[in-house]
Amino acid sequence: MNSALHLFLWIAGLTTLCYFVFLILTHMVEDKRQRGIEMINGREVDMGLQGSAYDDELLQAGLHLWPGKDGENELISAAPTAAIISELMAELYWQEISYVTLVFADSSRVEVSGSLDDGFSAMYQNGDEEQFADPAPASITEMTDMLCAFKADPQAALKQYGFV
Repeated sequence: MNSALHLFLWIAGLTTLCYFVFLILTHMVEDKRQRGIEMINGREVDMGLQGSAYDDELLQAGLHLWPGKDGENELISAAPTAAIISELMAELYWQEISYVTLVFADSSRVEVSGSLDDGFSAMYQNGDEEQFADPAPASITEMTDMLCAFKADPQAALKQYGFV
């Protein structure tokens, strides 16, 4: 009977330990969810700026990169040209996810994003309305051409790249 009591106590202790581990893991997952943390290529990246849920600083017109040199949103140029856009797109390390956003004076924006492994995406946002390019861009060159087209004539680019 003594061994039965020891077995019962051992099982009760193990069950209690498992319950506490479950509570701790649940708390950690909830904390990460609230902070907006995701794992990309095995490292934590704060995705608080992802999906055009940018800080108010992005409302400034110009060409933006996320993540920038310091891991935050970076204004590349307040008055981008096609050459600046092309140079930025060619220099980026597309093995990792990057977001390049062209913001206009009226706060509308076009964003191209993705990586070589995960594929690419393009989104146009005007106020609360978001539209995704259909079909999505297939290459870095196509994303570069899209940004340059939006810089030249946003309304024509909306139709050209399947946003309307």
